[in-house]
Amino acid sequence: MGNVYAANQVVDTTKSPTTFIDTTANGVDLINIANPNSVGVSVNHYNKFNVGNQGAILNNSKVMGTSQLGGAVYGNPNLNQNADIILNEVGSTNRSVLNGALEVFGKNAAVVIANPNGFDCNGCSFINTSKLTMVSGQSRMSDGAITGFKINNDLTSDFIIHELGLYANNTNDVDIISRAIKLRGELQAKQDLALKQGNDYYDYTTGEVKSNTNAAPIEFGIDISHLSNISAGSIKLIVTEKGAGVNTADGDIITDLSNLEITADGDLVLKANLSSQTDINLTSHHGNITQSGDIKAVQNIDINANQTYQNEGKDTIAQANLAITANTVNNQGGQLAAGGNLNIAVDTLNNTRNDTQDTTKTQEKNPRGINLCKKPATDNCR
Repeated sequence: MGNVYAANQVVDTTKSPTTFIDTTANGVDLINIANPNSVGVSVNHYNKFNVGNQGAILNNSKVMGTSQLGGAVYGNPNLNQNADIILNEVGSTNRSVLNGALEVFGKNAAVVIANPNGFDCNGCSFINTSKLTMVSGQSRMSDGAITGFKINNDLTSDFIIHELGLYANNTNDVDIISRAIKLRGELQAKQDLALKQGNDYYDYTTGEVKSNTNAAPIEFGIDISHLSNISAGSIKLIVTEKGAGVNTADGDIITDLSNLEITADGDLVLKANLSSQTDINLTSHHGNITQSGDIKAVQNIDINANQTYQNEGKDTIAQANLAITANTVNNQGGQLAAGGNLNIAVDTLNNTRNDTQDTTKTQEKNPRGINLCKKPATDNCR
């Protein structure tokens, strides 16, 4: 049997007596996970869970084979069956530093990393992982199944993607949950990508994040303050905490299969270019939406600001329908265009560009192409 600790991982043997760590012939950390329980969850507790530049392997195979990172790997002697979900949970005060690839060897599995102290990802990637969940919190379980996570509301327990980025190009679903999520580098996922901010609880079954009003206020729950590109099949940036918003720096946020959604209680500050092969939905429940990057959708765009929507001279183009709802719309030279309906439900419209139009109609037939309504919107202005 191998060790219960390595330079990058230290097993908490009081909670995970069978989990142990070895090293492959080429020096990659090999984590022999615990046998899964009756519902297929392998529960592994650590005092430290990091991934070095050389990567690490979660051994989910009962037989010997060849891994992508470590070459030849023996079968995990702990396993009577393969795990469907591999839970890796940190119970100490150490953050998780992920600087390399994490491979599931054997049957692919959903990987969960729970660390209430937060994460630093700098060049992390994931191999043979069906679903990835990383949460700054502690797990909650019932009858062996993961039901959710108590989110640490300490702002030092943030999730940071550094300059070398996070790559989950072969992972169908990626969920990142923390009270504060910060991007300094690129983020890629294969299909569904969700960054979810909250300060209370994350429901693993439904994907819902809850926040309470007792925490000290923050300006941005998701802060993309450096040039960062985000791409996936679908993307959700969701901030649930009262008054907290989303900030995106210059860069591109692109979906190539499905919708792009950005929702917050507070302000949306959108400097990035947003692009979707289907719909784009932008919502500020109690704040403003400020756009200083282009927003383009193959289908519909829906912009809903509780207070002001401000377009700072950029294009907002939907090949189908464009709907804007706000108390005030300030369009400072930007193009608002739709191939179908262009509906604006607003109390005050300040438009400094006169070619706001419906792109399927000529200026002569429809010089403005706008259904303009006072709030609340009618059925003809949505």
